[in-house]
Amino acid sequence: MGITESIAFGRYLLLRSLQAHGPAELYLGLQRSAAGVEKVVVIKRLSRGLSQDPRLAEALLEEARIAGQLSHVNIAQVFDAGEFEGSYYFAREHVHGKSLRKVLQALGEKRALFPVEHAVHLGIQLCHALAHAHERTDLHGNRVELAHGALSPDNVFVSFAGEAKITDFGLLASQKHTLSALGIGSEGTVAYLAPEQMRGEAPDPLSDLYSVGMLLLELTGGKAPFRRPPTLGPTYPPKLEAILLQAAARRRAHRFQSAAELGAELEGFARTSGVRMSSTALGRFLHDLFPGAEARHARELRHIREPREVLPLGVPREEARTIPDSSPPVPPSSDHPPLEMPVFPATPEFSLAVPGGGFPHVTTHPPVVQTWPPNKQRASRYLAAATALAIGMLLGALAVAVGRQAPPAAPAAQAPTAAVADRGSLEIQSDPPGANIFLEGELMAELTPTRLAKLPIGRPLHFRIVRPGYDTADAETTLAPQHPNDRITLRLAPASVSLYVTIDAPESALWVDGKFISSRKVLGLAVGEDHKIAVSAPGRIGKIVMFRSEQGGEKRLDFKLDPARSPR
Repeated sequence: MGITESIAFGRYLLLRSLQAHGPAELYLGLQRSAAGVEKVVVIKRLSRGLSQDPRLAEALLEEARIAGQLSHVNIAQVFDAGEFEGSYYFAREHVHGKSLRKVLQALGEKRALFPVEHAVHLGIQLCHALAHAHERTDLHGNRVELAHGALSPDNVFVSFAGEAKITDFGLLASQKHTLSALGIGSEGTVAYLAPEQMRGEAPDPLSDLYSVGMLLLELTGGKAPFRRPPTLGPTYPPKLEAILLQAAARRRAHRFQSAAELGAELEGFARTSGVRMSSTALGRFLHDLFPGAEARHARELRHIREPREVLPLGVPREEARTIPDSSPPVPPSSDHPPLEMPVFPATPEFSLAVPGGGFPHVTTHPPVVQTWPPNKQRASRYLAAATALAIGMLLGALAVAVGRQAPPAAPAAQAPTAAVADRGSLEIQSDPPGANIFLEGELMAELTPTRLAKLPIGRPLHFRIVRPGYDTADAETTLAPQHPNDRITLRLAPASVSLYVTIDAPESALWVDGKFISSRKVLGLAVGEDHKIAVSAPGRIGKIVMFRSEQGGEKRLDFKLDPARSPR
């Protein structure tokens, strides 16, 4: 469902909805800061209802944590993750371009093929991104192989600048490699999964190489090869065909053994075959394939409708009000005109597009210096003022010299003042440990137990502790200047479900786990366990069902009892 006007969502504006992504929702958003910096992003969030499911919430946050560890020009970067008004979300880089799915559809409509030089250039960029993820090391230098596991035309993008971008890193890993919960069970995605994944095995880096080979074969061959070797035609470069078929080999041992090796083979093919690769040329090809798309996107951003209420970053709702200045204005005086100082722009221009990562480059305008003084009449006034100032300074020096003849008065004793800390720390523990921590709605990188440092003093801090299988715990504390370092411990109660039972028979009876229940509301049933529900009524056939819930909240069971047959 589209959005007719922008909606305030924390520090973001939701501009319009994108396609559904499994249980999550995708939105084109705009991040605005107090400094005037604007960034177009993609918001992936769970609705309030789905956010109550601890499995879905944990999967979304785990995806954000995994993707947030990667920083590569060909991987869509995750900027932020958190919770706003009961809805969990994360924000990632917006790719100003088209997915390979859209590219394949446009090529099919025009009965055209993706040029070989662009496909090779795209494949090399994908290999660079995968090598970055596959060869990651932790802080101790240990290698951490992070496979994507679900590469498809839907999560590989090409920007109008000719750059490849991979999204959804961490999606499959966050779902424990189960395909049914991902919303990716369609033939359009499963067809690119490696054979070992189809057998239920966990993906590894070589599984990603299979997906890359299948994607490039489809781009350059005009149709999806799926499980059969494609018929590429006599004009297809034999060397490139051999490379891609090896990448998409059914057995792991027959594939290239690393993304770097596959990328080197593609680069070698380009050198020996005289293939000229260029991001600029790839970008021009995308412009020609989608004429007017970039202009439409620019018009969309220029006509953003403001929401009714936008809260500044980090300011509570009740404090997000304009505070009027109560000081009276100072009228200008004709006798003493204000000094004319160099005029600087109010806000610098930030260039946020940083190839290869790193810090953004800040460009400021040169100062515009106005003439001082502007005319001879004003110059004479300044000359007179300067003369009077010189005379005053001379008289002041004489007074100081006279004052030195008298003994100086003893300075008043001052009581020593204790240094007041402006930052503190808080140790957060949970029982059981291993819970996610949200500070003011933002997901922290650490799990409990941990100590958060550099927290503000004298301001209420709201924490939320989330652990799958347990009820959410909230806490609020304020660090005092006298005790800037504190500790809190939260006990998490196992998640429970409330069961409402209706029986369409008078004088009915209800048993839960062998215990008679007089009411029709059963509280405190354990989550993740089987419960035996039995109902009966005079003259009716009783029923026994097994009830199990994997999440907390409220559930309802309706029983319709059939009349008992009278004996003949």
